[in-house]
Amino acid sequence: MTFVRPFAALCALALLAPLAHAQEFPGRFSITGKDSLSRDVSATVRITASGSALSVDREGKVQTASGPVALRWRSSSARLASPRVLRVTYKVAVPGAAGLVTSLDPETATAAATLAVLERENVLEAVYFLSADGRTLREVISNTTRFGPERWRSLEARGQRVTTAVTAITAAELQARVERHVRDWYTRYTNTTYVSLTAAATTAAERARLAAARTRDLDFAATCELTEGDDDWSERTDDLYAAGNGYRDANGAVVPRAKVRIFALSFMPEHAGIGLSKAFVFDGRTGAVLEEGDVIRIISARRTTPNERRKYEEVAF
Repeated sequence: MTFVRPFAALCALALLAPLAHAQEFPGRFSITGKDSLSRDVSATVRITASGSALSVDREGKVQTASGPVALRWRSSSARLASPRVLRVTYKVAVPGAAGLVTSLDPETATAAATLAVLERENVLEAVYFLSADGRTLREVISNTTRFGPERWRSLEARGQRVTTAVTAITAAELQARVERHVRDWYTRYTNTTYVSLTAAATTAAERARLAAARTRDLDFAATCELTEGDDDWSERTDDLYAAGNGYRDANGAVVPRAKVRIFALSFMPEHAGIGLSKAFVFDGRTGAVLEEGDVIRIISARRTTPNERRKYEEVAF
């Protein structure tokens, strides 16, 4: 299966423009501080990037009168307010809270029962400040709801980036990690797509057709081609490094440009009926994923006439 890409500059500008500054935050930080009840808090904050998107996992504990209580939060949204300021929202389920609003009986639901449902989760708004050298993280969190046992109003903590040893892997190990990661992504992508398509299907025949198509699309060897190198992403990566915004590893250190390895997955699933592509960027020293591109449409080699290419470019972009 052969594909060619349409107009590299157009792809780069329209589809491959994640925020370069998102690369400054990723890593692991160990922080300590206090909440508004003067209780000691500590946490490990892991910030990861996928394309231009950031996500935050916070594993912490708070010292209470009865001992330490573990708290684990995952961001529901994370967005850069400025190059070194990250705003994050956590939505945390309240222990023992009632079910969904749809479970309430409109005839018999009391105010207390309704409030118990509405107060199912706490909304925590956080801001993370990164120092100029990228080594220190400061956290300020506001508990905007204070439902259930979470009676604290705010907390503040700070700490350092956790440094881990960079363990080099062999070329064969890198290839295996790349293939495993890409295959796993493709399987999730295909299954998620067909779940959505099947839910929208209105007839048994349509659902049966989608099930058969899904089975064929999940045949990675028949549907996909994974190659190293991508002109658009290589050019973009060169520009990032030239601007001083190169990829960083978990320690916050810049990954040498020569160690950045770019792979392109080209595939033509039945559900799309057209060639698709996605770029993956890895640290060639460790096999760590540095960034993933969006799924983009590409021109199939079957579109050979100028008119066919022109029509495709109009609808694709």
